[in-house]
Amino acid sequence: MVRIVVAEVSINQNTYLADITSRSKYSRSSGTNSVIVESTFLIFQFDQKLSTNQGAVTHLTTVASCPFRVKLIRTVVVNYRRKINRCHWKIIHFFIFSYNLSKQMMGNDQLRWIICWLSLLMIFCNVDGQVSITQPTSSPYTVQGGDGIRVCFQCTPSNGYRVVGWNHNNTRLVSSDRISLEMDNKDLCISDLNPRDLGDYTCIGNNNAGQTRTASFVLMVTLGYSIRAKSRQQTIPYFRNGLVDCNVNGYPRTNISWTFNGTLINFSLTSKYRLFGNGSLQIYSVNYNDAGIYRITVQRPNQGIPLTESFTVNVGFYPRFYRYNRYPGYPVNLTVLSGSNFTLSCNGQGIPTPNITWLGSNGLPLFNSRYRISNDRRILDIFTARRNFDSQFTCTVNNTIATISRIAFITILERPTISFLTSPISISAGSSVYLRCVTTGYPMPAVTWYRDGAAVNIGIGGAVKRDVVSGETLTSYLNMTNVGINQAGIYTCSSHNNIPYVTNRTTEVVTNVGAQADFSYGSSLVRGALTGSTTMLCRASGSPRPIIYWSKNNVNITTLANPSVSITSNNISSIAIVSNLTIRSLNISNFGSYVCSSYNRRNQNSPSNRAIQLQQIDFPSAPRSAMLSSSTTTSLSIYWQRPSSLGGGNLQGYRVGYRRRNLPFEYRYTQSTQITLSNLLDDTEYIIEVRASNDAGYGPSNTITVRTTKPARPSAPINIQIRLLSKDSFSISWSPALYDGGVPIISYIISYRLYYSERNWSDEYVPRYERSHTIYNLPLGGHYEVRMFSLTKAGRSHPSASFNVSLTPTSTSGPPQAQLTTTQLGGIIVACIVLSLIALDLAIYYLHEKGLTAVIINVFAKPDETAGSKVNDIVTCAYTETPYRNGNQNQYPKDIQYPVDLTSRV
Repeated sequence: MVRIVVAEVSINQNTYLADITSRSKYSRSSGTNSVIVESTFLIFQFDQKLSTNQGAVTHLTTVASCPFRVKLIRTVVVNYRRKINRCHWKIIHFFIFSYNLSKQMMGNDQLRWIICWLSLLMIFCNVDGQVSITQPTSSPYTVQGGDGIRVCFQCTPSNGYRVVGWNHNNTRLVSSDRISLEMDNKDLCISDLNPRDLGDYTCIGNNNAGQTRTASFVLMVTLGYSIRAKSRQQTIPYFRNGLVDCNVNGYPRTNISWTFNGTLINFSLTSKYRLFGNGSLQIYSVNYNDAGIYRITVQRPNQGIPLTESFTVNVGFYPRFYRYNRYPGYPVNLTVLSGSNFTLSCNGQGIPTPNITWLGSNGLPLFNSRYRISNDRRILDIFTARRNFDSQFTCTVNNTIATISRIAFITILERPTISFLTSPISISAGSSVYLRCVTTGYPMPAVTWYRDGAAVNIGIGGAVKRDVVSGETLTSYLNMTNVGINQAGIYTCSSHNNIPYVTNRTTEVVTNVGAQADFSYGSSLVRGALTGSTTMLCRASGSPRPIIYWSKNNVNITTLANPSVSITSNNISSIAIVSNLTIRSLNISNFGSYVCSSYNRRNQNSPSNRAIQLQQIDFPSAPRSAMLSSSTTTSLSIYWQRPSSLGGGNLQGYRVGYRRRNLPFEYRYTQSTQITLSNLLDDTEYIIEVRASNDAGYGPSNTITVRTTKPARPSAPINIQIRLLSKDSFSISWSPALYDGGVPIISYIISYRLYYSERNWSDEYVPRYERSHTIYNLPLGGHYEVRMFSLTKAGRSHPSASFNVSLTPTSTSGPPQAQLTTTQLGGIIVACIVLSLIALDLAIYYLHEKGLTAVIINVFAKPDETAGSKVNDIVTCAYTETPYRNGNQNQYPKDIQYPVDLTSRV
């Protein structure tokens, strides 16, 4: 059923027809013959300026789009059961215009209405082909969507029309996985219906004449409501932005609200929270006060009970490593020996309390009897370290906020080992020798060859060394040609790498060379004195190493038991030996000729002999005229004269002994007749003895007693300079004292007092190595007298020159005036700024209350240059021909309510 309302109205003494069916709201005034039109409607007017002689209409205008009062002459209401399309409305409007035209050309009102009714009858009786929506039967049509939901809509054409397609929101639909056009495009089916499918659907049809018809309906899609939460226990890091994560499903969108500990969150009044479209709650700068119960409430349309879900939010801290007792908080890189035991530590802190997990080199948790995890998984003990299994350990610390980890790389060193070395060999002189040494270790070891403890000469004129690496094994070759006695000996293969451990293995090369005494070693003439002692030396070499024995007067004394005679032998190499014969408490029978004999298996029956003569002499006499030449607080200089007798021997030198009372002697040796003893104590008595020595030993002593010098007072520091730093401090610098009094300076003393005060001096002690110092926290604006001292164990020095220091910017006479510190001055400035801002705020508030702020703004505002042109565009709707002029509001007719802006045309 379509209801068409056509009104005959009178505006400005002219009568018109108007369509007020759907474009306007109107009401009849009580007791009057008028209606009040409250919104836009169309009035079709014949333009009287055009010529009517031709009997045709050439122009239509839309008169007004504003609310005003009009005279209602009559209304026509047409009830029509068929659907009226846009074309029908155009024809209706044309015949309304025809009525207005006939009013100008015919005077008979009845004839005009007959023409109008005949025209309308022709329109509504004209039966034309069309398309119509037969399913759904109503618009808008509401369907609940979801996965698996499939709906179909039907469009039925008539009178030669056929359906050519469907539009969704003015976009042509094409077949897809979800959309299908069936029954020659008459049926539109949509699968998995969701909110994206809502909107206007239009069925489009045409006929063979090319005419197009459409039919439309509105589809509304709803979805069931639910709240999906990943976790109802959520922990948010402290002072970070946190998200209470949830997902509200359902359509159409509904009202979502949150409460915190029972209190409703007003998102428009706080910036602490933010609500996302899916229902999640964002919390900014989380602190301890934000921990609690958060509840989301979803209001479901047409249902009384809302959906709710609660979340417990805790405030936590990111996990971090923290030291555990004496252990570091995370595992550290280590270097250990293979087979040894070591310990790693890992301790985590955070809220919630983090978990600790240990992983091995393969990235898997540790499960082995060689590993022991204790102390709440903080300590990992590794037993019998193996290089191929224990190279890397990972500690993972995690809680619900984050996960951190630290990797410890373990370098496992293997001691070098020698698995093979050439066995000892015996060759003839002039032969070649090849030695081989096989070693392993990590890092790869290096091999050094030694002969009798000395490195083998490798290169030109020496042996040839060659190393071969195979995997983790090193083989070293040592090749020697034309081997003689100088190449014979004990050879050592020394394997070493970066660890402080060396593996040695030895072998021997024997060249079968007979023993031979070394006449260049020691002396053939040895002197001694009665009751003294003496030592005779003998060395021999050979391959194999020889044996030495001593004899006197063809009697072997090596095996004789004599307490005053001792024989010691030392093997100095694999081919050489040294033997010492010492005789103590010499008597007359000990003097004479001695023989040193050496042999090995090559000359056992013909040993090599060397004769040594022991000659009797006397000890030297004591040095003469020993006395003190000079002394300081820490040293003594002594000189003397040569002894009167050297005892028949050669002068070897002097021995000077010195000691404090009741303490043992300390000795110094010299070849000259004077010596300076240093590092002594000041003002201390020392006992000094001087002895001379010859071939027989040291003779009697010459003894004196002397004392070191007593220290004197030092001099004062020099080059003193003073610099002001602020109104309560100054800095002073200086150079060291020129004279320390013979002992080290202990410290420097800065002494100061107020210039106009009789108070005692204030002293500050400064370490001796410093050359500047600052005095702080002095009374403001003071005038001071400053001087310095040097301090040693002897006491203070004389004072330096005095300096006057004024802490005021300019020097003034009389007592100092009190002045403000920087802190006090800054406080005063801040207080002044705050008071100024308060005064300004009060002034603005007073002007605003008095209405003077707008006046001030208008005075300084720039005038609007377009204001005049805008006023000229304002016209009014009135009963009479007289418009509003000259800005006089009293010229309005009484029926007009207010001016209307007609600048916007319909």
